[in-house]
Amino acid sequence: IVLPKWKALVGFYPEVINRKIQRNKYLIDISKLYHSFVVGTTRSGKDVFMLNFIFSILKQISVGWKYDLHFLDTKISDGAYLDNFKSHGVFRYASTEEYISILTKLNQEMEERQKIFQTDSNIITYNKNNPQKAMKEVIIVINEVLALFSSVNSKDAKTIADLLINLLSKGAWAGF
Repeated sequence: IVLPKWKALVGFYPEVINRKIQRNKYLIDISKLYHSFVVGTTRSGKDVFMLNFIFSILKQISVGWKYDLHFLDTKISDGAYLDNFKSHGVFRYASTEEYISILTKLNQEMEERQKIFQTDSNIITYNKNNPQKAMKEVIIVINEVLALFSSVNSKDAKTIADLLINLLSKGAWAGF
């Protein structure tokens, strides 16, 4: 991802900011962005970062990288343009039922991968050892986490939180 220099970049680890490519632009290695959280004040560039991130993933998918991108669109209209990319492994969800359904499905997929990875230590090793059965990495983007939790009832919020915690605690080695 090529990004202008923003205050939001302060939190990145040095290995993620690959190199400076122009005066105020940096190249970010998206393969090292596990469990990332983008924060910033209003108008600090969070949505622009997110769009650049998503379009970088789309670019990688178009040249053969194996990803599925799941976008939980709490603002409803912000991610509508992603509906055009379903055939490329990009999926958008815009309701509580859809959030819970996809997070449940992804947790089940992660559990299945856990069984497979008893012989291969992680998705990278598995894909190297099994190129004919290579698995896609899974990327989950939640636009406005606060909006997600404030738009659902407390029971659904707990369900979503439990599903996300499970994915975050076990997911990186499984390609999530």
